[in-house]
Amino acid sequence: MWPYLGPSLPPEQMHVLQLSETVRSWTIPFVLIAGVSIFGGETIDIAWAVILIIVATLAWKNRTPSIFIIYAVFMGWAAIVDSLSIFLEEGMERLWVVIALVQAICAVIFVRKYKKYRHLQLYKQFQSGNWPKDLPPPNDEVEVMGRYATLSRSLSTLVLILLPLTCMVFFAYLLSVLEDAATGQSVQYDNLISSFFEITVYSLIALAVLSLGLGLAAMTSEHKKKSSAKAGVVMSSIELGFLILVFILLVIDELVTQAGVLPPGT
Repeated sequence: MWPYLGPSLPPEQMHVLQLSETVRSWTIPFVLIAGVSIFGGETIDIAWAVILIIVATLAWKNRTPSIFIIYAVFMGWAAIVDSLSIFLEEGMERLWVVIALVQAICAVIFVRKYKKYRHLQLYKQFQSGNWPKDLPPPNDEVEVMGRYATLSRSLSTLVLILLPLTCMVFFAYLLSVLEDAATGQSVQYDNLISSFFEITVYSLIALAVLSLGLGLAAMTSEHKKKSSAKAGVVMSSIELGFLILVFILLVIDELVTQAGVLPPGT
């Protein structure tokens, strides 16, 4: 028998507690994964870790149903990236398939969590006095989503500004690959171009994913900055479409290098 814990809470308060606990239960693993990714040392892992920490911070400060939209975007993108890793590590194909599948399932779960709790009007519920005593007062969801919309548009604009730099680095990278293929040699300059190109691409992808998640989350709420949210979603989607093509080129280059067609570092 469970011990008696006093009178049960009203259903609305129980839902708020469940929402808060669910968000918190996912925030801690995200931070732990970020720490492991930083110590991993890979460029893509570090960029991913920074986004994980930002998402975890947003979730901890604003435990709203819309945070599950950001979680879903994040896990969906992770599934796409890890599915491409199937082609990079020979002998570990099944492992990457399982990892990508688990991440895709998590993305679906987060969408279902959002649908479960989206009816909650946290700030209005707090103002009406129907709020659990053990939880701190919530932020105004309309104001929070307005800030998300502004941040989404700002991040997508930043990515758009930096894309020409990425294109210039990409052409320099492509020329170095062609030169190495012709001469059969790889110089330190080429390795520097390759490293800088990877850092630029992975960083822009991370920013674009965050912009997309924030924009989609902001579109779930009624506020005056909904046009900014839509702009952020459209811009970040186009940018991710371009960047995923560049990412695929990086994967192809790595495959060619592993096959011995090009010298290492190209």
